[in-house]
Amino acid sequence: MKHMLLVLRLVLGGMLLWAGLTKARQPFEFLSTVYDYRLLGPSAGLVVAAALPWLEMIAGCCLLTGVMVEGSLVVATALTAMFAMAIASAWYRGLGINCGCFGAKQDVINGMNVLRSLGLVMASLFGLVIALRIRQFDAKGSLDSRPLRETETNRPKESPSFGLSRA
Repeated sequence: MKHMLLVLRLVLGGMLLWAGLTKARQPFEFLSTVYDYRLLGPSAGLVVAAALPWLEMIAGCCLLTGVMVEGSLVVATALTAMFAMAIASAWYRGLGINCGCFGAKQDVINGMNVLRSLGLVMASLFGLVIALRIRQFDAKGSLDSRPLRETETNRPKESPSFGLSRA
């Protein structure tokens, strides 16, 4: 399970870092994309466009480095769920806009974008469940540890006698 979590962390972390970097490098194009979704007003759209790339980059870096894994997986799950809802909403309403997920040059939102977004939600949620299970098992005993043999656990350690007998 730890290897599966590592793979999910690296994939999700790399994806979030890349998405955040492309948005941060083109802030005005990303702001335009946020407004194109027609979900937020001018003030809220500006706040989202300013904060979202940095939140993605921080969460991505945390996942890649293994720092605050559970918290960054919660953030990744929330972000991907929010993206999936926004993309599905735009597709349902037939807006015909670009996704804006990895920069301004994207295809028009379609069913594949919605499925990809839902897959990312599932992957981040699955990673969170795995991370929480690992922590639960580590509290009881590591997943990777094998039980010690009976002779190593139940026998009290004898003090060295140095050749002296007890009488």
